[in-house]
Amino acid sequence: IGADNFMDLSEYKKQMWVKKEEPIFIKKVDLPKNSIGWLVIDSMGFGSSTGGIRIGKNVSLEEVKLLAKEMTLKYTFYNLPIGGAKAGIYCPSPLNMREKEEIFLTFGKSLKPLLRNRIYSAGPDMGTNQNDIDQLYKGAGIIVKHVRDTLDSSYYTAISVFSALRAISLFNGMKLKGAR
Repeated sequence: IGADNFMDLSEYKKQMWVKKEEPIFIKKVDLPKNSIGWLVIDSMGFGSSTGGIRIGKNVSLEEVKLLAKEMTLKYTFYNLPIGGAKAGIYCPSPLNMREKEEIFLTFGKSLKPLLRNRIYSAGPDMGTNQNDIDQLYKGAGIIVKHVRDTLDSSYYTAISVFSALRAISLFNGMKLKGAR
């Protein structure tokens, strides 16, 4: 991606067609094992949003709100017609596999209308894997069919980071090759 392919600020502002300073939706869910889940939808693109789910003892609502906003920025940067969202689960203690599945089933049940209507689509993030996401959808009564052409947010993260590094290196007159 060359420097001439970057979106200018005026174009960026046009892309944020439903963006507000605060998220447009926050749902808090009390979960098993003294855990708390949050879904934050920062923006909507053509009626839907997407973002991963993370779990850990340091996850907070403020972190999830910031990550949802970052998802909006990522998808806007790439002109993708999807809104930014993120889910997080604060879990104060270690879980065995059964307990983790129970948490994701319960979270999925509480997000059922949003998942079933594709208002929010989930993916794995820090501390989660595809099995966790499958349990989330199972809790919502959705059978997951794995296909290879699903949106892989990590790809867009990597491209965004590389693009930013390239722009900085061009600005500073540095070469990326061999840089650390």
